Amino acid sequence: MQAISVVEAKRRFSELLRRAAYGNETVLVGSRGRPEVAIVSVEEWERLRAIEDERDARLVEEAIRQGGELYSLGDAVREWMRHHPGESLDCPELEALAGPEPNLPR
Repeated sequence: MQAISVVEAKRRFSELLRRAAYGNETVLVGSRGRPEVAIVSVEEWERLRAIEDERDARLVEEAIRQGGELYSLGDAVREWMRHHPGESLDCPELEALAGPEPNLPR
């Protein structure tokens, strides 16, 4: 796994994309010696997403087994807005979720 600076990544962008896509290499890009992002192939990204989705599904199953309640994202956004009146999420898409969707029973 190679780690390079942002300046170097800009200069070698096409090469790094080819190495990730066709050479299945991961390249870490950052500044001041600290990685901030990773360039990975689509296959690797899909593999990581599948692992994350699997983990999330297990967490939901466990919450259901323990009798936990599930809420929609819209409910979570409404709850956050209720506790932070006048504040913005700085994300219109999330704020739109707080629309007319009914609350689940608590």
